Amino acid sequence: MGSAPVAVAASGERKPVDGARKAPTYCNCHGRWHPVAFPASVAASWPCRRACRGQGCGRKRRETPRSVMEAKKSRFAFAELVRRLTRAVTAHPIAVLVAAALTMVLAVTYTAVCIEFRTDRSDLISQDADYQKRWLDYTRSFGASSEIVVVVEAPTPQMIKQILDELGAALEQEPELFSSPLYKVDAGALANKGLQYLSPAELAAALERIEELRPVLDGQWEQLTLEAMFSNWARRVQESIRARAAAAIRRFAGGSAGSAPEPVASVPAGTGEAARGSVTAEAGATSAAGPEGDLGARRREGIAQVERLVDSLLRYLDQPNEFVFPWGDSLSLEEKFRRAGRQVVYLLNDTGTMGFLRVYPVRQDEGFAGAERSIRRLRDLAERIRHRHPEVRIGLTGIPVLEHDEMQRSQRDMTIASIFSTLGVGVLLIVGLRGLRHPLVALATLVVGMALAFGYTTLAVGHLNILSVSFAAILIGLGIDFAIHYLARYLQLRHEGYGVRDGLIEASGEVGSGVATAAVTTALAFFCAGLTDFLGVAELGIIAGGGVLICAVTTFLVVPALVMLVDDRWAPGRLPTPFQAERLRHVIFRFPRLVLGGSAAILLLAASWAFEWRDGALRPVMHYDSNLLHLQAEGLESVEVQQRVFEESARSGGAGSLLFAVSMADTPEQARELRRRFEALPTVSHVEELASRFPAFPAEETKLYVQAFHALLANLPPSPPRLPAPDPARVGRAAEDFYRALQRVPYPEVKPVIRKLDRFLERFASLSLQEQMAVVEGYQRKLVGAIHSQLAQLAAVCNPEPVSVSDLPAELAHRFVSPQGRWLLQIFPKEQIWDDEPLERFVRDVRSVDPQVTGTPLQNYEAARQIRESYMNAAVYAFVVIGIVLLVDFLGTWQAVSAVGITALVMGVGLAIVHSRGVPPDWPTVALATLITISAVAAVLDFHAVVDMVLALLPPVAGAVLMLGLLDRVGVSLNPANLIVMPLVLGIGVDDGVHVLHDFRARLGGDRLSASTFNAIVLTSLTSMIGFGSMMLSAHRGLYSVGLVLVVGVGSCLFISLVLLPAALQLLPRGVVVGGDGEITDGGTAAQFAAAAGDVGAGDRTVESAGTPRREQADDGGVAMRLSDADGRDGQGTPVRPPAEGGELGSVAAAGSGISVPSGVPTEPRPADPGRLRGYTGDMRRGAGGDRQTA
Repeated sequence: MGSAPVAVAASGERKPVDGARKAPTYCNCHGRWHPVAFPASVAASWPCRRACRGQGCGRKRRETPRSVMEAKKSRFAFAELVRRLTRAVTAHPIAVLVAAALTMVLAVTYTAVCIEFRTDRSDLISQDADYQKRWLDYTRSFGASSEIVVVVEAPTPQMIKQILDELGAALEQEPELFSSPLYKVDAGALANKGLQYLSPAELAAALERIEELRPVLDGQWEQLTLEAMFSNWARRVQESIRARAAAAIRRFAGGSAGSAPEPVASVPAGTGEAARGSVTAEAGATSAAGPEGDLGARRREGIAQVERLVDSLLRYLDQPNEFVFPWGDSLSLEEKFRRAGRQVVYLLNDTGTMGFLRVYPVRQDEGFAGAERSIRRLRDLAERIRHRHPEVRIGLTGIPVLEHDEMQRSQRDMTIASIFSTLGVGVLLIVGLRGLRHPLVALATLVVGMALAFGYTTLAVGHLNILSVSFAAILIGLGIDFAIHYLARYLQLRHEGYGVRDGLIEASGEVGSGVATAAVTTALAFFCAGLTDFLGVAELGIIAGGGVLICAVTTFLVVPALVMLVDDRWAPGRLPTPFQAERLRHVIFRFPRLVLGGSAAILLLAASWAFEWRDGALRPVMHYDSNLLHLQAEGLESVEVQQRVFEESARSGGAGSLLFAVSMADTPEQARELRRRFEALPTVSHVEELASRFPAFPAEETKLYVQAFHALLANLPPSPPRLPAPDPARVGRAAEDFYRALQRVPYPEVKPVIRKLDRFLERFASLSLQEQMAVVEGYQRKLVGAIHSQLAQLAAVCNPEPVSVSDLPAELAHRFVSPQGRWLLQIFPKEQIWDDEPLERFVRDVRSVDPQVTGTPLQNYEAARQIRESYMNAAVYAFVVIGIVLLVDFLGTWQAVSAVGITALVMGVGLAIVHSRGVPPDWPTVALATLITISAVAAVLDFHAVVDMVLALLPPVAGAVLMLGLLDRVGVSLNPANLIVMPLVLGIGVDDGVHVLHDFRARLGGDRLSASTFNAIVLTSLTSMIGFGSMMLSAHRGLYSVGLVLVVGVGSCLFISLVLLPAALQLLPRGVVVGGDGEITDGGTAAQFAAAAGDVGAGDRTVESAGTPRREQADDGGVAMRLSDADGRDGQGTPVRPPAEGGELGSVAAAGSGISVPSGVPTEPRPADPGRLRGYTGDMRRGAGGDRQTA
């Protein structure tokens, strides 16, 4: 125990330190380590037991049980393993670097050959999700799912149509880039099959009218003269009167009723509305009054047609230039089909100020280019048209264009941000590490780790999507942290007197446990994302988790090898001294209560901003904004065009939405029924489908009627025939005969016709012969022309071939009818559905009609909901896994095994009970219950381990609260972009907490946070803040929010890690304290414990040499060993520190603690090594039986 201290010179040679004052002894009596302050003169002669008693320890010396020693050695196993690995690496650095380079080349080559890029947003969704199955079923049936929409604005509708024709023709010439351009609709082959859209009853009535014209169709066109019509009507009226009289005589004579009289008159060309009215009246009369009602309806219809003819003659007498066809249209096809047969319908808005062209881009499977070639070409064509027509405005929008513009703008902004971040991070590393070589070592290590991570990605997943590609940014932010921690500790050890190899070995042992714990916890946090349902998040978690582990392993392989080569000839005095942050560490150590109180106040204020009491629960104030348009850069053409469409449609009372839901039907009848039900919904504007363009009646019911029309009209002449010259006198006599016949009709509805016919005869008689000739000839010519036109229209629509999909325009058929015969319905919303509330209402309504409905709005709705749930579940799983790993790390071996075993038993029984009741388990709840259970068990075994676990989780948890509060103050919401980087913030927070806890565990005296750890945490946090904060220069609002969230989040974790957490650790009662008089008390704080152990305050200590004693400040917050010359340096002026070579230390001073260990006491080489002696954290506080005791 009384042997002299040993120091190591810069050359690595051991030399005794003569005359140095003995530091306080660290005693292991009674099976626990504690400091004992006694004079150096006594230390050489007193055994440990006598020394402790002499200084008031009052405890008897006990030999440490073998089981406790084995437990301690198991705690040091990983640090020793890392040391051995570093010894092997530093023995053959060139071989290690060559192997790393070859592996990196193989990984890059394998990635370049085998990696795939998936640019479709649907690749982010699991193929097993029900809503994704419906979407894939739709895309398999109808091909491309998203269209480019070209919006043309011009002063007049005619100019819009001209531009649409010009642009559409250009697109049709480039099928390798564009598919199915749709900008106008014509009837196509449907125009000659119009009769098939009438009901069988309508066809029967119309056919009956046509049968009356059979003589005309056989060539007797003279039957259409006025003379012939008046004569025929007069004869039929007389025959009707005679038949009625005969029937009355038979009834008077007691005979049977006989047949009913025929109608008064019938019109040869009675078609169209009259025919429909006749059929309807007849059907109603027949059902009401039998045959008499049927004949009465036909009589009234005949009288009405005669009246219309007389009205037409009277009008023609007054205005010969305005002929009015007396009997309406030939047949009543629906107006949209007649209009489609006469003209082409362009896609215009209701006001005619905007025209639309919809086209599918042909996507290229080249990286993330997607539809880039198609969009670039389309914009080039639009620019050429604008050059020829300056008054025309042409813009592009639609999902493919929005995605393309977002990708292009974000890539440009990311390029600018990368330049600034590279410069900023490089300058920061150079300033933080005070040199250029070691930052380059860290960057080279990161490059190797990234290359291997890409190879792992290719092997484990095989592809990258638009979400998982961000893993590179995550690894840049996390992967370099390990190398920074390693280099910061190495540089500090070199300044304390270690050689290159010894410094590397010792740095591996000291930071190895912290780096390994941080890497494992962060990787497990990412791997937990693989348990979520959202495929994009799951793949990102698998890739990033594996990448973090690869970067950690690479750190222990590449960094020592590179440092051995670059630092081999550099003396410690020439090495840079990293940033120390002495003042901040001094304030935290001297005034922990003040620092803790101020930090807690800031945290509570942020919590009041982040949360509010609402609906009986504490809820976050910040909301999730899923509107993808809010992520786009301001001034983006595609966004502005869509906004103009919204505004123009709102002025005209429409919705203007370019998004629509999709429903599929198996038959046209089912499609028509779905349309009727969808259009009845309050959130639906209109429905587009093709089933309504097909006949509503089966072809079997109408085919015979249509064939009859086709046969009757087959011989219709191409033009109206010329009639013989009329004789006005004979026309007048025929009209007079008809007039007298009508006077004998007893029906009251005939009287108006008689009066009008009388007025016509008087007007006609007052004309001269030439005028009479002109009136009769002109009217007959126009009447025959009108009837011929009616018959020609019938002939043009009486094609008996059944209507089929091939009759539709190809552009429509491709969109609405699948090759398998499925019918598509596009359901457009009344409101804009980019925001959550209207989207949720729309989705709920359309699913009430068709639960299998799909489409872009529903994909957005489900994906946004699932990504929120996935990140929430991943956060829960990560929190649980990190907590369990930290507990296992802080517990002893048998305590960890016991805690895990008991927890597994309890949770297994609980899950068995739940399963027996048929209740599906809620896995996030099960995970939280597991953490609570294992924490409770661990609290019984070692309460301090639970406290350590809570403290290690303080940076990510409290940092998240601080971040949410600050983000709410600056008005930033969570969105699909910045939510992706939340795991990075969580990982950095966990890393910081683990490193701080490991640093305090490794420092026996509980002194302030070491300079190397403080420096490493500052550097790793600031590199992430600068690297990602450069995104705030971006015009893309999504990237801006990502940068802001990362800066605020990482800064919050940094504040908690370096201010609040160290202050809390200083104040926690952790072990025994030796007072100034040598009395040992229990329950002291870390600050008291450190002050008693060093017999100094606040990190100052007295170093005695051969000359006058002087006080110095430790580089790492502890007591540094100085050589025995007057200035505390060796002959070369280099401060030195004792090495750790194993075995018994004797009275070697413990570096970083200022505590010497008595000779003869079994111990590990250096109490300050991380994971070796927990000091105040209680790792070594064990009794004889191995149970942990609180001092």
